[in-house]
Amino acid sequence: ANNDNTSNNNTNTDTNTNTNGDENNDAVTSASRANSVESFKNAVENSWIVIVEKDLEIPEDVTLKAGLKKTSSEENGKLVNAPRVLAMYSSDESGNIKDSYTLTVPKLTILDDGAKLEGGTLKGDVYVDADNVVFEKITVDGNIYFKDENAKSSCVIDEHSKVNGNMEIK
Repeated sequence: ANNDNTSNNNTNTDTNTNTNGDENNDAVTSASRANSVESFKNAVENSWIVIVEKDLEIPEDVTLKAGLKKTSSEENGKLVNAPRVLAMYSSDESGNIKDSYTLTVPKLTILDDGAKLEGGTLKGDVYVDADNVVFEKITVDGNIYFKDENAKSSCVIDEHSKVNGNMEIK
């Protein structure tokens, strides 16, 4: 995900929710920038891409839930699943990382298949309760716990990432 901080400096973006009486409404979302605890909490709840713009310490557990949708440019505006992205860096026009940030949380739970954590440092334990989760150019200062063997075997941790803790099924 290109994280060009010059293109959209909104702290929040509007979120539309389908109201068809179904309790499992899919939210239609875009990227949100987080530069405070409050904007981070709002972004995690309502946006498929959360861009952390400075070091943040979140006092409570954080969950990246599934079910968010985005409009697909490849499919004529059709709504498609939007795997969550948590980006902790800023980049230049070419996509090169300029600044990395630290996000400190007691516990981060990932419930969305295909979610990606990228750039920066995450301080705290990560619970991977989904498949095909990606860690890209990130340092995890904590443990990574997987819900089962499939979550662990399908997880991708690129060669630029580092985990300063244990990785185990729990």
